[in-house]
Amino acid sequence: MKKLLIALIFVSINNSGLWCTNDDSPDRSILILFDLSHSMELKDQETGKQRLDQALNMAVSITKNPLETTLRTGLRLIFWIFLITFFILCTVFLKSVLKWRAGVLKARIPVKKMYFLKLHIRRLTDGKDIMCNFDYLPVTVGPSSRADVLLPTKNRLQFTIDLKNEEPYFSSRSMIIINGVARREKRLKKDDYLLFGKYRVFFRGLSIAETPRYVHPKPSFVFQLPALIVFFALALAAGVPRTDVRETLPAITNVMRLPDIKRSKTMIIEPGMRADFFKADILFIHAHPDDESLDFGALMARAYRGGKRTVTILFTDGEAGIDQYPGRRVGENYPAYRLKGSRLAEVRIQEAGHALSILGSEVYIRLGLRNNPYNSLRDVLSLKEVIRRWGGESKNVETLVELLKGFRPDIVISPDDHSDAFEHFEHEAVGYIVKRALTVLRERGHYFVKGHLVSVDPLQKDRYKEVLGINAMERVPYSGLTFRAIQALALKEHITQRDASVVGLERLPNFKYEYYHKIRWAFDQPVQEYFK
Repeated sequence: MKKLLIALIFVSINNSGLWCTNDDSPDRSILILFDLSHSMELKDQETGKQRLDQALNMAVSITKNPLETTLRTGLRLIFWIFLITFFILCTVFLKSVLKWRAGVLKARIPVKKMYFLKLHIRRLTDGKDIMCNFDYLPVTVGPSSRADVLLPTKNRLQFTIDLKNEEPYFSSRSMIIINGVARREKRLKKDDYLLFGKYRVFFRGLSIAETPRYVHPKPSFVFQLPALIVFFALALAAGVPRTDVRETLPAITNVMRLPDIKRSKTMIIEPGMRADFFKADILFIHAHPDDESLDFGALMARAYRGGKRTVTILFTDGEAGIDQYPGRRVGENYPAYRLKGSRLAEVRIQEAGHALSILGSEVYIRLGLRNNPYNSLRDVLSLKEVIRRWGGESKNVETLVELLKGFRPDIVISPDDHSDAFEHFEHEAVGYIVKRALTVLRERGHYFVKGHLVSVDPLQKDRYKEVLGINAMERVPYSGLTFRAIQALALKEHITQRDASVVGLERLPNFKYEYYHKIRWAFDQPVQEYFK
């Protein structure tokens, strides 16, 4: 039967007429096929076996013809020469088209101005100098984490350097001493200096350059097209070589597997809905969508991949924030304009859900509280005012106590309340409510929460007497990814938030550890050992 199958393969190839070395090859194939079909009827007889062997020998003998073999080899060589040349020309042609197209698009780009700002910062306490170069304007200097230059001050002053009438200007909402005179606005000259808390900021100059206009190349690919057509026709004329009946063509498949990004099925609980409680190991609590990825990302990814069950509570939906990327790819949830209010909140809820799925949170609980705008220092609210707008302290504490009693976590992780570190006022409000809820829980005789950690900004860890570093650069064995890399995948999901998808991705990989401050820890093993 094996010989019969080989002969049938040969006959079917020869009958196709794609490759005939002489005029009688198709006829001879038909005879072979007839002989094979007739011999199958006599397969149990000696005559049938003999005729089957004779048919197979006849089929193989065709391939042994020296003239046919030489001709086939020559035509095969010509075919491959034409085919390889055709693909090379295709590559050159496509490259020329793409280069010309890129040149056309580049030539349409208007001339842009490039700014190069130099600032010299000197710390008055120890005389340390820092040189800062910027290729964009405006540049903001202040204690806020959103500032381009982070300089902590007690009164939270802030100033901006921008262009006005093609000249550099300093502006501030507060009086700042510049060249010995208190001002709110001034045209800057080279070597002007400002007194800013414990720092002296020198303006070392601003240079402006224009990008040169690009002239796109001529469409040279037009002259390559005839050669491409000629070689394609020659390759077709040569035909497809016939495979010998005794040859095999092994198939080689190279499959590259992407690392296995383990995800959880995150359930989103709407405000007012009751969650299906279960025993959770860790409860993560924060203020806005993206905070969970920025502050807890590496630890949450480590906990989930270490077998811990985690739940996340976010107080607000981020509706008062700014959609900073209206020029992103349009489609699905992202229109070609800035999202605002409830529409922005809907998108950010979905972004947080996707991020939490990567980090491994099983449940995402939305409290749906009011998100207050924070675009400047004038928007800062007191702790008392934030909690009042959220419905009062007792209401929020009771809500959190009920969730704690439902999930009974061993550990709670949250932002800190008011401390020496500079934090968003709503982060501090969340930290305060969490501490009050844990106190009320213990007063009512519930002691199941054994650990409470608060996140610490790596740039402000020196403001705490004691911090714990969780290694974010360790790798997950089955995927090879570091926990920081998994955190980066979660940050990329927050497309509407520059702080996460751009600034976070740029800054966090520079830090080996994710930092926390220990408020309470009643376990026998240290924190690092618990999360190992």
